[in-house]
Amino acid sequence: MPDSGIEYHRYGSHLFHTNSEEVWEYLQPLTTFTNYRHRVLTIHQGQVYSMPINLGTMCAFFGRYMSPDEARAVVKSQVESAQTTAPRNLEEKAISLIGRPLYEAFIKGYTKKQWQTDPRQLPPGIITRLPVRFNFEPYYFADRHEGVPTDGYNGDLPETDRLAAHRRPAGRRFPGRPPPASPASPGDLQRRHRPVFRLSAG
Repeated sequence: MPDSGIEYHRYGSHLFHTNSEEVWEYLQPLTTFTNYRHRVLTIHQGQVYSMPINLGTMCAFFGRYMSPDEARAVVKSQVESAQTTAPRNLEEKAISLIGRPLYEAFIKGYTKKQWQTDPRQLPPGIITRLPVRFNFEPYYFADRHEGVPTDGYNGDLPETDRLAAHRRPAGRRFPGRPPPASPASPGDLQRRHRPVFRLSAG
């Protein structure tokens, strides 16, 4: 924002979250984190809903309380009525997972805005990474550790200078992670990765 000197990201700041104790312990000498937990609200037709879609979202959207099993039954019925058996794009895949009403209300517009692309032109695999929860969990991430570096990601700050300059000992890897093909700066990572979803019942 030129008038204030405050930098902002068009779609929000980058949040750190992990379930790995090794990753969390690795970062502790390098920076401290806030206790921020990401919670998202969305507006549809003048009403406010929790995102990602959870049981509270579904109860509010369909206008009645539902148990987890009742909500699953409603979603299953809408999926079956859509008759999308071989999804060819993101839209068809989403409808095959949650039905058309929930897709039209909560996924279609956001996807088009985020990707600047018609959902029918995006591959189906993208949508499978946004959670759909049959409970009232309000937070976006379910990881054990979450937050934002206390002094931000700006490399001019002392703690994040240490974070940016630090290198892992030779040969050290985190569980299940192959070694990177080449060193990557935070800017490189931002250019390589775009926001994605995990749309799955849980």
